Amino acid sequence: MNEREFLVAVGEAAQDAVWKTEHPLTLHLSDDDPRREQYLREYQQAVGRQVLAAIETLSPRMAS
Repeated sequence: MNEREFLVAVGEAAQDAVWKTEHPLTLHLSDDDPRREQYLREYQQAVGRQVLAAIETLSPRMAS
């Protein structure tokens, strides 16, 4: 698993666990539109980055 795939996996897990939202651009696309999967993965990757950044920010505080 490369870094991009890891970010997508973290974002997907966070999205499923915390909020059931889709990337706003996917809302108007049909389920079989190839852009839907691309946009969703990009969104999940961004969410993954945010989750990991939040964890990194909290980690020093949790260690003390």
